[in-house]
Amino acid sequence: MRVVVERSGGFAGVVRRGEADASQLDGAAAQQLRDLVATAVGSHDLGAGSRRDGFCYEVVLEDDDAAAGPQRAQLREGSMPPGVRQLLDGLLS
Repeated sequence: MRVVVERSGGFAGVVRRGEADASQLDGAAAQQLRDLVATAVGSHDLGAGSRRDGFCYEVVLEDDDAAAGPQRAQLREGSMPPGVRQLLDGLLS
């Protein structure tokens, strides 16, 4: 499983990208990553909590087991659950 996060927007409009491969993580960390991405993919509310010059995030989950293809979620800063924020901070740092 691979997770890709792209952050755009903000005052400067800088785009940042990060990714992780769960096969490189231990079992507990890989499961935590799956859980966090499942939360992100289930959160499609783009309008709530958005702010002027805030960041917009696109989260893509490419899972070898998923026959339907990659899962995508678009989230705005201020409307993300805390677990999703942890994922983004870890991937973009």
